[in-house]
Amino acid sequence: TGNLLSNRSNHTATMLPDGHVLIAGGRYLASVVLPTERYDPKQGSFVQGPSLSVGRESHAAVMLPSGDILIAGGTGSSGEQLASCEIYGATTGAITETGSLLAGRAGHTANLLADGRVLACGGTGSTGPLSTCEIYNPASGGWTNASAMSNARTLHVAAVMGDGHVLLAGGMGSTVLAGSEVYDPLSN
Repeated sequence: TGNLLSNRSNHTATMLPDGHVLIAGGRYLASVVLPTERYDPKQGSFVQGPSLSVGRESHAAVMLPSGDILIAGGTGSSGEQLASCEIYGATTGAITETGSLLAGRAGHTANLLADGRVLACGGTGSTGPLSTCEIYNPASGGWTNASAMSNARTLHVAAVMGDGHVLLAGGMGSTVLAGSEVYDPLSN
């Protein structure tokens, strides 16, 4: 199929409601990549989209119930962990800022919960791997604290299971982790 318009690594690819795929952020050599791209599977090609307001890599991206894409945190152009978040409007094709994470984080996970909120967990903060989790509410555009994980972890995986619980597994803490944890959104 066609090639990306920009060379990039540590970026995200998120399915849009219309079947296209949004490519956001990333790094090429010493620079973060600002322009987004949309992949059209019928044409097998990419078209340039709007630029992110903040260059970021190792961020998280998740489709909200509205079809819009939440782009959260990551590493900025100077290597700092970002708390800023943006929304890609699926119908407008525009980027707008939304509420910032409570803690800057990169290498974290973000998962859509059954009630439409987003759970972000772990990642790397300014002092190393994080155990903290936060919940984004699309209705208010804000973040609140969620129950912390037992272990600080970054570069882990997370999946929403059939019962709505979120499995958080592996990653890096003070060493490579084999442990897993489960988040219950009903009891926090």
